[in-house]
Amino acid sequence: MNIASIDIGSNTVLLLIAEVDFKKRTLNAILNEYESPRLGKGLKDDGAISLEAIKKLETVLHKYKRLIEEYNTTKVICTATNAMRVAKNSNQIITDIRDKLGIEIDVINGDREAELTFLGASTVLNDVDQKIVVDIGGGSTELILGNKENILYKKSFPIGAVNTTERFFNGNVPTASEINLLTEFVKNTFNELNNLDTKNIPLIAVAGTPTSLSAVHLGITEYDENLVEGSVLTDEIIEKFIQYFSDHSAAQILLKYGKFLKGREDIILAGSIILKTVMKLTHNEQIIVSGKGIRYGSLISYMNNYESGRKGM
Repeated sequence: MNIASIDIGSNTVLLLIAEVDFKKRTLNAILNEYESPRLGKGLKDDGAISLEAIKKLETVLHKYKRLIEEYNTTKVICTATNAMRVAKNSNQIITDIRDKLGIEIDVINGDREAELTFLGASTVLNDVDQKIVVDIGGGSTELILGNKENILYKKSFPIGAVNTTERFFNGNVPTASEINLLTEFVKNTFNELNNLDTKNIPLIAVAGTPTSLSAVHLGITEYDENLVEGSVLTDEIIEKFIQYFSDHSAAQILLKYGKFLKGREDIILAGSIILKTVMKLTHNEQIIVSGKGIRYGSLISYMNNYESGRKGM
């Protein structure tokens, strides 16, 4: 059975189509697609997702629907996170998408977002019991500490790569003062992580910031999930990226690093600073990179619930 999972974030909209075997409890990714309509852009100004972003979202979902039909998908799971959670016009968007495309959007809360992220990203370290997962989105960042049986700590912090960029950076090249203010704000936001016992617990970083940095660091010309998934980035590598991003404009960053940063060239600095801060506060000098976030977690959750439902019949 082919199942599609769509993740509508504040910056990106991701599609996963996977072949799911309920008996063997396995899923095999057939197709992964990435687009960046950036629903969260300008959201802080009037509390609404812009008409431009809505049109981009509809264009992306039209494309995804064609792919879903092409791959004979029998189930579509579509989740939305922070931008749709906070936007005052999200209900209208949900209605319009349902009427035009027949896609039902489920706007999940921060706790559910954290759970699905942990479920998806944990697969990169299946044999490790305790792990920490951080998911840096456009409008929020989820941090989850858990083991194979339970989630021990989870929180959705209301800051991400898009809203911090818009709040602190005003020009083409950020000033030292702007970077310092953002860095201090991020540290204060995540300060409670100091209260967690996270020493010797590996950190998995999921979503666009770490996967993009990993692809660039690996020097690959085409995105290859097999190479990026499970790759390692050290704090030294990330610090070098931060230094470069701090000294160059979005246009210069895009020119140097090309398609791997397209759509996030202006927010990659903020995302990298958030990542570096979380690493320090969780006592990690390196991260394990994963691209298997919410869309994978949603599929795993559906598979688990499907089996539970069958047993209860």
